[in-house]
Amino acid sequence: MRTTVDLDKETGNELKHVVGLTREKQAVVLRQSIRLGLPLLANRMQAPRPEGYFADTYKLNPERQRLENAMLKVQQRPERLKSTSGNSGNRHPPASTERIGLSS
Repeated sequence: MRTTVDLDKETGNELKHVVGLTREKQAVVLRQSIRLGLPLLANRMQAPRPEGYFADTYKLNPERQRLENAMLKVQQRPERLKSTSGNSGNRHPPASTERIGLSS
C-alpha cells in the first residue's frame, strides 16, 4: 500500500537522524516507527475500564485471604543483635586476640 506522508521540519530532521543511525532506508524507518507507535497510540486513545471490570478475572483465593488475615495478627519485631562489650555499631563480635601457638 503506497501512502504519502507530509512531515513537519522537526520530524523530518529526526527521521534523517534515525536513518543515519540505523543505515536503513527512509521507508523502512517510517514503517518500523508506525508499527511501534500504533499500539501505543491506540492504547492511549482507549477509554479507561470501569471500576471492577477485571473483578471476575482476579478473584481472591479464600485460603490465601485467611492466611493473610492470620499473618496480620502475628506481632513482628526487627531482629536486633545484642551488643557485646560496648560494640553497639558493629554487628560482628570483636575478633579474638588470643595467639595460637604452633608446636614444632
